[in-house]
Amino acid sequence: MTLVLSNHELGLVETVGRALAQPAPRSLDSWWSDTSPLLLALFDADHAICALPGRSLLAANVDADVSARLGTIYTLAPAELKRLDPLICAIEDDSGRRPCVVFNRIGTLRQAESKQRRSLVLHDVFERSRIRDSVNVDLITHGGPARLCVSYDRPTGGIDRALAVARLLVPAFEAGARVLARDADPPLCNDHGLTARELEVARLVVARLRNLEIASLLGISAHTVRHHIENVFAKLDVRSRHDVAARLRGG
Repeated sequence: MTLVLSNHELGLVETVGRALAQPAPRSLDSWWSDTSPLLLALFDADHAICALPGRSLLAANVDADVSARLGTIYTLAPAELKRLDPLICAIEDDSGRRPCVVFNRIGTLRQAESKQRRSLVLHDVFERSRIRDSVNVDLITHGGPARLCVSYDRPTGGIDRALAVARLLVPAFEAGARVLARDADPPLCNDHGLTARELEVARLVVARLRNLEIASLLGISAHTVRHHIENVFAKLDVRSRHDVAARLRGG
């Protein structure tokens, strides 16, 4: 679709973009309290949620009674979702294969749940939250998954337009996620003879990315990722992905 924005909307897009690209790691709550109203105004939305690498979930206009359940469908990584609900996992797996995806997660989940009627998690969430549609930006970054979402308590006829606007914000959101990932994690040391590529893969393992996500981000095959991880395990003398972080941080 051809996206036409008014001068006011263009100004909001620029303002939100600047805010997303320059988060304040030491006062993240203050940054979110300034940024979330701009997001809600830009998208004419009812709620906003942001999950950034190494940071706790940030929410605006989300009732505390349902925030934990909303976290399930807004921000949990696919590996965690699999333990909760196979229907959610199937939908999340599709988006998790790409470094960036902009889509209506709530609308997609609602359609799947209404057709298949086998998601107790989603039924509980939707019954209690009344949320109808959402605009989601999901990124796979070197720091880990980063997700931004605005959502609606009412059906909106402009969801495609809202998704187009969200795509304009992707570069700014990705830049902000990189800043926070850099500040959240201590540097990894390489005293174990890892190659540059093995260290790059190890960083993504530490960020809890799956093999398919690493492959998508680095532009290599899942088989090659698996080979690199095997080499990392051997050189670090570890047996699990969890142990990789401890060893590279001097543990």
